[in-house]
Parts: sequence; C-alpha cells; structure tokens
Amino acid sequence: MAKFILSVLCSLILASCAANSIGENPTVDGQEMMYRSMSALKDGDPTKANDIIGDYIDYYTTADDSQKTEFCRASSETYWHRMMNADNPDWTPFFEKMAPVMQWYMESGASLSSLPNYPLLQAMQAATLGTDE
Repeated sequence: MAKFILSVLCSLILASCAANSIGENPTVDGQEMMYRSMSALKDGDPTKANDIIGDYIDYYTTADDSQKTEFCRASSETYWHRMMNADNPDWTPFFEKMAPVMQWYMESGASLSSLPNYPLLQAMQAATLGTDE
C-alpha cells in the first residue's frame, strides 16, 4: 500500500513539474506545444490536443514581448522551414523528434486548424510576428 501511495505522489509531483515548466524556455515551449498537441491528435485525442494549445496560449498571452515573440516563432511552421533550410544545428533534435509525427500528420488528413484553440494561436502569432513569419 505504501508503494502505491508513493507512486501516486510521484506521479502528481511529476505532473506538477511538467505543468510548471511552461515559461522556462519559450523556444522549447513552442516546439513542445506543437509536438505534444500533434501527438495527442495522432493518439486520437483532439480534446487533449486543444487543451495543450490552450495551456500555452494562457501563459504566453501575458508574457513579456520578447518571450511571446520567441514562443510564437518556435511554434510557427514558417519559422521551422527557415531553421530547416538554414540547417540550424540547434533545431536538429526537434526536427528528428518531430519527423514521425509530421509524417503521420501529412498522411492522416488530421487538422490542427479544426481545434478551437488553434485559431487563437494563429492570431497570437500574427499579432506578435506580423505577416512575415
């Protein structure tokens, strides 16, 4: 019984740590939001995918401008293409991690734009980055 309680407590602590990590690194946040939301779609859970995007939007709505800009860039496909074309080594681990999810996404016909929070993300990106990102 003690092992069970300990494992439940550890799970709650780890979940809390993951939830609190939003805001520590805006670039990683943008990447992780996209990876986690697309993975949730891949797993057949659009509600979870939408909630993931919502959590990040909630945080970055009130973040300072430089953090918001960094987050918006890192969650923008246009910026991803720019980093890929520049062969940016800092982005290589993300692209390697994202490749199977992107492959599934392109073949599946699934759409992030069907999630209620995705247009809010796009609006934040457009307001923060303008139309050139």
